[in-house]
Amino acid sequence: MSVESVPRVAAPGETAMAPDGSDEFRIVRLLGSQTVARPDQPVALMLYTDLFGPIAFPLNEQIVGTLRRDLAIAEQYLRQPVAKA
Repeated sequence: MSVESVPRVAAPGETAMAPDGSDEFRIVRLLGSQTVARPDQPVALMLYTDLFGPIAFPLNEQIVGTLRRDLAIAEQYLRQPVAKA
């Protein structure tokens, strides 16, 4: 996905359409994050959100790679000059 094709992101609390237009999803504000590594559980990424509190999901090498790729795209998008109306 190129920077030019990145869809508009809804404001926190708004409902937005998924990029493929199939589902709606909730936009939340990220308050913080933490890596959780315990011997009895898989390594996970904990995201602290304003609407849903802490949300954790297990990580593997593929997920980490996907996150890196998508964050790099987001960084490119954020660095674009803002067009004046």
